Amino acid sequence: MKPGDVIYILSSHPEPSLDDYLSKAQYPFSLVSDLDRIETLEPCLCVLVSIDSLEHTKNLFSKIRDKFGRSIAVVPIVCEPTTSQTIQLMKLGAINLIERPITQMQVEEVLNEVILSCDHNLNAEQAVIVLSNTVSHREKQVLKLVVMGWSSKAIAEELQITVSTVDNHRARLMRKLGAESSADLARIALKLDPTLGDDS
Repeated sequence: MKPGDVIYILSSHPEPSLDDYLSKAQYPFSLVSDLDRIETLEPCLCVLVSIDSLEHTKNLFSKIRDKFGRSIAVVPIVCEPTTSQTIQLMKLGAINLIERPITQMQVEEVLNEVILSCDHNLNAEQAVIVLSNTVSHREKQVLKLVVMGWSSKAIAEELQITVSTVDNHRARLMRKLGAESSADLARIALKLDPTLGDDS
């Protein structure tokens, strides 16, 4: 650990299980319950943000970006996010999500990803190349519509293919990108290519 590797937890209420996991992993962390103190925070490894509402979240992300720019990983803590919520959080700049109930494995995976992203940040061009080399043209069409929150039926109508073909493409995409759900697929896809969420 280097100076500045502290983890801030922005939450209006205690997160005992998270505190416990971070302590066991020997990560220095600090709970910030007064969200007006964001401006006084020192450089850090990442900020874990407890999510109450999307409007509140936009405000917090804005304050974090004003303070640190895009150099700090931001990880929202959420309860059962929908695909739409996941997409909105990724568009705001979340590097990943921690879902409640919080598990030690989940925290370790996210923090490992944060550390790797600090060391091996892909630029946008490299990320698009990774995505292009992984998925077919048709899969990318399906992926774009999944990221935009479209149902399998709507995607099938738009691309003039059957719903089962859409589901097969979705299953292959999940396997290729290591996603466990549609929300996870959207999160991974937006991380690789943020333009996938654009309406154009």
